[in-house]
Amino acid sequence: MPQTNADFDAAFSFQSADGTPLNLTGASVRMDVRKAPGAADAVLSLWPGAGIDLSEAATGRVKISVPHATMGAIAPGVYAFDMIRIVGAARSLLCAGSITIREGVTA
Repeated sequence: MPQTNADFDAAFSFQSADGTPLNLTGASVRMDVRKAPGAADAVLSLWPGAGIDLSEAATGRVKISVPHATMGAIAPGVYAFDMIRIVGAARSLLCAGSITIREGVTA
């Protein structure tokens, strides 16, 4: 679970409808975290080279990495997120949900 005093690393594996890995080669992926859907400002925005690693795109794997300094700037709470695949002008939802960021204890 992500918290304010530690790096946050996670990996997502996506599949096509037939159960095979969703090949993300050539796509871009973006993820925003907001206090609520439709909130004006994102508390966290990730894209390739800025928190999103697509080095395993051919196997449908997306890795995210957020350093503890960035996590420390986010107030603890429950947030909404989604991850979008972008190919040219087309955008499709990869996943969405909520994420709880806890207050860290150790300095």
